[in-house]
Amino acid sequence: MRIPSLIVLVLALGNQGTVPAAADDWPQWRGNGTGIAATDAAPAIWSESLNIRWKTPIQGAGHSSPIVSGDAVILTTAATGIGRDAESRYQSTVWTAAFVAAVGGFVLVRLVTPRRKRSPNAPSLTAQHASRSKRHRWIALCVSGACALTAIIIARHWAQPDLETLRYIVCIDRQTGTIRWQTECAAGPLLGSTALTSAATPTPTTDGRHIYAHFGVAGVYCLDFNGAVVWANHDPTPEILYKAGSSPVLWNDLLIVTHDTDKRNYTTALDKHTGAARWTSERTAPTEGRRERMDAYSTPIVVHVGDSDQLIHDGYRRITGYDPATGRELWTLPTDAEQIVTSPVADGDIVIFAGECNHPIHMTAIRLTSSNGATTATTIWQTKRQVPVVSSPAFNEGRVYAVSKSGIATCRETTAGDMIWRHRLPGTYYASITIAGGKLYLPNLDGVTTVMAIGDEPRVLATNTLDEPIYASPAVCDGELFIRGTGHLYCIAKTPSDSSEPDQSSR
Repeated sequence: MRIPSLIVLVLALGNQGTVPAAADDWPQWRGNGTGIAATDAAPAIWSESLNIRWKTPIQGAGHSSPIVSGDAVILTTAATGIGRDAESRYQSTVWTAAFVAAVGGFVLVRLVTPRRKRSPNAPSLTAQHASRSKRHRWIALCVSGACALTAIIIARHWAQPDLETLRYIVCIDRQTGTIRWQTECAAGPLLGSTALTSAATPTPTTDGRHIYAHFGVAGVYCLDFNGAVVWANHDPTPEILYKAGSSPVLWNDLLIVTHDTDKRNYTTALDKHTGAARWTSERTAPTEGRRERMDAYSTPIVVHVGDSDQLIHDGYRRITGYDPATGRELWTLPTDAEQIVTSPVADGDIVIFAGECNHPIHMTAIRLTSSNGATTATTIWQTKRQVPVVSSPAFNEGRVYAVSKSGIATCRETTAGDMIWRHRLPGTYYASITIAGGKLYLPNLDGVTTVMAIGDEPRVLATNTLDEPIYASPAVCDGELFIRGTGHLYCIAKTPSDSSEPDQSSR
């Protein structure tokens, strides 16, 4: 759906920097939280030299996925450098030292320079004495300059700020791939990245008017589409082992952010207009049984149950439903899961959640039933065979598709969990499954994306290779596929000359 040009012009004049949201935008983690795209025209074949509309280098490192709003593609990244505040303090220190040294040198020379006492009856200095006085002033200026230069050299050495981890929000032009702006949001202690995560892992979200990003202990930020910071929330947040991983979720006028750390497990909702906390819901960890670590990295989802919305969060040893308006706990179901990474997915009244970094690894389906305003969660099946640990699953037409970390792609029946097919794929899988146009997109850490047909038998349509690992999940919007590698953001789209799309007529 495209907004008429006249409306776009009126909106642009009335609110510059706003990017109107389209029906097929990809505004948050996994689009609408399901990983299913509205488009049916996503490309299936590409390489570094085929169907690449543009390829844009991204500074630093980040495992966050791209989002799309109108003509803007947005992502977060973290780089090592000197933050703007530290740089400003550093420059101020250097120039202050230079000024003080210059003035001090000038005054000192003038004080120690001998002067001829002039008689009260002498009308003026002789030409010789005037020349000497002028020479003394030049000496003072030269000494002053030398002192200033020395002070600059010393200050630049001793006042040099330490390197920091800088968090950025980056906005890229969807048509050309050029970076419109890159805003530094936060600077903090040097963290670096690991093979598991980065300092910019949560995916940002947008309502088409503002962009919201969560950087864990570095805070939550709201920017407009010109890259200006609207507000920042720096409420104290506990450290987490692999840094923040849960992406923020927008619901009405609330920005919901989840924290699952060893010290404290809770979810908080911020006013999306001001950043002020509206509610906080604490989770008390169970004390019985095994309790190795309490950190978790799952992103909650919003589902409609009965006649209202519920926020469903999979965390340390339990999955819970909340009232997103108040944070009130509506139901909870104990599990034995720890260090959850995957996000739950919903299909009607069925919710599936899967995987954790400690044993036993499982995938579980529950059914939510609502009666008289109360919700009951009932387990309907569970499996411990070929289940995802990092990659989140996806639903389609009564089937749930998943891929294990080691590359076992599976298709199961939704209501009973019966295995329909399994298929071995190459590589290691962190990115979540994305569905578009009847196709499954499964990127791996070798930069290879396998495209499979949806159906009751495993059928690989294409195997596409890029030059860098892929941790982030793809975004699909209006026939364009956006894939973030470790160094670049790719826009993949069919070109008029491409006639190599695989036939799916037998699907």
